Amino acid sequence: MEFRLLGPVEVRDGDRSLKLGGQKPRTLLAVLALDAGHVVGPARLAELIWEDDPPATASTQIQGYVSALRKQFVMADPGRQVIVTEPAGYRLDVRPGELDLTVFEQRTAEAAQALAAGRSEDATAAYREAQELWHGPALGGVAGTLEPARDRLEERRLTAFEGRIEADLRLGRDEELVTELRDVVAAHPFREGPRGQLMLALYRAGRAAEALTVYREARTILAEELGLDPGPELQRLEKAILVSDPTLEPPPSAAPDAPGVPLPAQLPPDILDFTGRAEQVVEVCGALGRRDDDPDEPPTAVAVALIAGRAGIGKTSLAVHAAHRMRSAFLDGQLHVNLHGAQDRPADPSEVLARFLRALGVAPARVPETVEERGELYRSRLAGRRVLVVLDNAADEAQVRPLLPGEPGCAVLVTSRWRLAGLEGARLVDLEILEPDAAFQLLEKAAGPGRLADERQAGEEIVRLCGYLPLAVRIAGAKLAANPFWSAAHLVGLLADERHRLDQLTIGDLEVRATLALSYHGLSEQEQQAFRRLGLLEAPDFAPWTVAALADVSQARAGQLVDALVRARLLDGARGPGGTVRFRFHDLLRLYARELARRDETPEEASAALARAFDGWCHGAEKASALTQSASFGIVHLPADGWRAEDGAFDRMATDPLGWYETEWPALLAVLDQALAQERYQLVMALGGRLGPFFVVRGRFDDWRHIAEHSLTAARRVGDPFRQAMALRALAELSLMRHRVDDARSQFEQAIDCFRKAGSRFGAALCGSGLGAALTAGGDLDAARERLEAALVELREVGDPRTLAWTLSRLGTLHRDRGDLDRAAEYQLEAVRVLGDDAMPVDVAAFRERLAFVRLRQGTPAEACELFEQTVVVRRAHRDRFGEAFSLCGLGEAQQALGRPSDALDSLTSALRRWRELELPVEQASTLALLVGVHTDLGDEESAEAMRAEAEKLTGDPDPE
Repeated sequence: MEFRLLGPVEVRDGDRSLKLGGQKPRTLLAVLALDAGHVVGPARLAELIWEDDPPATASTQIQGYVSALRKQFVMADPGRQVIVTEPAGYRLDVRPGELDLTVFEQRTAEAAQALAAGRSEDATAAYREAQELWHGPALGGVAGTLEPARDRLEERRLTAFEGRIEADLRLGRDEELVTELRDVVAAHPFREGPRGQLMLALYRAGRAAEALTVYREARTILAEELGLDPGPELQRLEKAILVSDPTLEPPPSAAPDAPGVPLPAQLPPDILDFTGRAEQVVEVCGALGRRDDDPDEPPTAVAVALIAGRAGIGKTSLAVHAAHRMRSAFLDGQLHVNLHGAQDRPADPSEVLARFLRALGVAPARVPETVEERGELYRSRLAGRRVLVVLDNAADEAQVRPLLPGEPGCAVLVTSRWRLAGLEGARLVDLEILEPDAAFQLLEKAAGPGRLADERQAGEEIVRLCGYLPLAVRIAGAKLAANPFWSAAHLVGLLADERHRLDQLTIGDLEVRATLALSYHGLSEQEQQAFRRLGLLEAPDFAPWTVAALADVSQARAGQLVDALVRARLLDGARGPGGTVRFRFHDLLRLYARELARRDETPEEASAALARAFDGWCHGAEKASALTQSASFGIVHLPADGWRAEDGAFDRMATDPLGWYETEWPALLAVLDQALAQERYQLVMALGGRLGPFFVVRGRFDDWRHIAEHSLTAARRVGDPFRQAMALRALAELSLMRHRVDDARSQFEQAIDCFRKAGSRFGAALCGSGLGAALTAGGDLDAARERLEAALVELREVGDPRTLAWTLSRLGTLHRDRGDLDRAAEYQLEAVRVLGDDAMPVDVAAFRERLAFVRLRQGTPAEACELFEQTVVVRRAHRDRFGEAFSLCGLGEAQQALGRPSDALDSLTSALRRWRELELPVEQASTLALLVGVHTDLGDEESAEAMRAEAEKLTGDPDPE
């Protein structure tokens, strides 16, 4: 199939055009195609299809349009799913070459790359192929809401047109371009690019007077219509035409070098299997091809491009490939040198200058002695010539500066493991690991034709185990090529062993470990120690204070160590949420660091370093827990002992404890797993107990279970009944929230037994309260009342106001379920009074929320609505997603009872969105049941039926309540 956006929106199957329907389904298809491969949500589709005024049935209608389009696609290609339904919306799945917009972008990128490399014929051909894809104004036959997208596409079309004209001008096709350019200038009178090209074409065709007339027309139109003067480029062009500036002449054809003057051609061979860096190639070639940074003055500075990245990332491969692409732009030759910047003895710039001078025809006996004189002669030899200088593997700016030419006709391409920020005017191209598809393509090429044809999955696993690092992937491919009897799955098995993966990533003179070692050995002793100890962590990323813990140094010194590791490209840094800075390892660097730690750190040193880091996370969680408002309640933890980060390490926590939890959460879970694996049971119990407020508020139910089970395992291993009881209670509260009432009862009963063994009356009473809630949820109201009242008596003696208040609230819920609404309200009001003035707002909100449900049943929906509105505000302020959804459901019920179905629809839809985020099917089904009634009240039976059907999918009940 062929999907067309560059003209009327159309899908063709060979010579046949598919029937897409009217404007609305065409608009839907266009929106999906403009973002092909990505999910577009129903709300966004509705907004664009109905021009910001979608009907209430928009979702259903969109489903209908999608269904109709799918039928057309299936007729064209049976068995293929073109429009894929995702949880968040729809995604158009097109194959390479099927979408004209993507092909257009590929062709224009190829053309721009060819133009930058001086290959004007190739550029013209690629631009013409791109232009032939257009069949009229883009996005024809769709809604007006896509006008901005249409304008953007037209801008790309004009940019491609200007690129093609530039290529044709370089080829001397001046006369034949005039008519075409006049048409474009007439259609776009304010666009100065085509107008300048028309002026240049007319001048070169011997029609200078007409060229000046074109300029005067521009000046008149711009002044009258916009009150502006022509831009600096047009003004410069007019002045150049007036004086017949020789720079306006077409470039001369390539001429051979003068007799006796050597033409250096020192580039290493290009890489046959080069892949995956198309964008970077364009960027490097564009940087090297800069000739006119300032349109008012000719260039005076040498173009310098810097490719930076860690060891094995493919810097040299990219540099050599880009240099070969640019050879035609540097007809006077190419110089190349490996500066050995990562080794103990980097190349001496003076010696490099001597080599370059000899390559430029200077007799060895006439090479000056001093580096200054060599530099002067070097620059003189390059004067007036177009030479590309490739400086591979540079150590620093001081090594590079003496090797820079003085003429703007030359260009310099530098590679380095460091970013060399002090290299003035250099265009930085910072390389990262390959994308998975590009890494697989590199593996395929290195392994040989057809080698992975039947083992795609194994190949994808190989590149993943190689961390998508080009050097590692290339070695893996070479090993497959060298061992034709190996399957790709066999190599997966060899690489899967982390302790020996680096042993496998070596072949011939290529070795990942040796490449990484060059960077490591360039560090100071303390920097090396920090690198090794960071490798001990399982945490996927970490904050700077972690280095202070592992190395046992001050926060300031830790910052210096981290900076050194980042500069050496042994560590990656990124700015995370809220401006936080996080650091992480590349997978193979982590393995290398662990290998060094096993070799150079004693078990005692490694254990002590990890203990300090784990203590740091535990103290952080302790502080965040104390600052987090959560409707959970339980036992207060004693302050933890051990290493603490300096003041200031957790500054963000004071204003955003949940944000700290969110950022550190993957690390905290990894620490918990690592601590359990290393039998650090006390840490597991201490840390696990401090994570509760976050997973309750944010609804991380799978993590909740994971943490509680780890804590229970640790408590059983050390024989601590009190900690066992706490973990069992956490599992019971989770079971209760997930409507697993039998599990909750069993877990609460086990927790009560453990608390009694530990001699904790408070803990036993606390779990008695929970058991009463479970019995209430299961419908055993008499047994629930007995349990709750017994817990209430105990808690009045040994409890605290918060746990007492929650038990009162649970009694209120029980009486509401019994139909005794007056007593239910009294209990909820008493719960609020017991908390007192220092109560957490989320607790007060929880009790008012439960009171609101009572008021709703008592027939006072206005009071209930006011209470729910208050609780929604509090829940949102504390980012309590579960609580917010619960309050929104109540608010929707109250609004419907007040005869405000439109407001109820908004509230319940927002609640449903939260339940889906939390993946709670029971709550989703109950909310959908409420929405059935709201849509019925609105007279939208179609939507009501859709809600009913969706609820049935979740529960199997055709009429959920």
